[in-house]
Amino acid sequence: MTVPNLTDREKIDLVLAMFAAWERKDWHAVALTFTEDGIFHNIMLEPTVGRDAIEARLSRLRVAEPNSVLEMTVRHIGVIDGLVFVERFDSWKFDDIEGGIPVVGIFELRGTQIARWREVYDRSSLRREAGYPEGSA
Repeated sequence: MTVPNLTDREKIDLVLAMFAAWERKDWHAVALTFTEDGIFHNIMLEPTVGRDAIEARLSRLRVAEPNSVLEMTVRHIGVIDGLVFVERFDSWKFDDIEGGIPVVGIFELRGTQIARWREVYDRSSLRREAGYPEGSA
């Protein structure tokens, strides 16, 4: 079986479609953009491996709550050496908390799906912006 090669534009469109599903909090649709053995890795945490594990993890996020809002504002996106690089600003509102942080994401694709998504951001800024008390785990 031949795995199709996507054009750079198709790679970018796949990542943007996944972001749109994320903003809708459609965790199943997000998970389906990954390969069965896909990896979601916030660099400062242990990677989440496997489509089902990714969906389970995302469904537990505070932004998954019904009245929450998440926006992923892409500042720059492009393909370098076959990888999709995204600089963006993520902002959210849940409960009475509003916040946001700059993020860089790097996507490795296999065929028409995401095989690995690495996220880089400042975790202490995320925790502060999300309303976690100082020093909490």
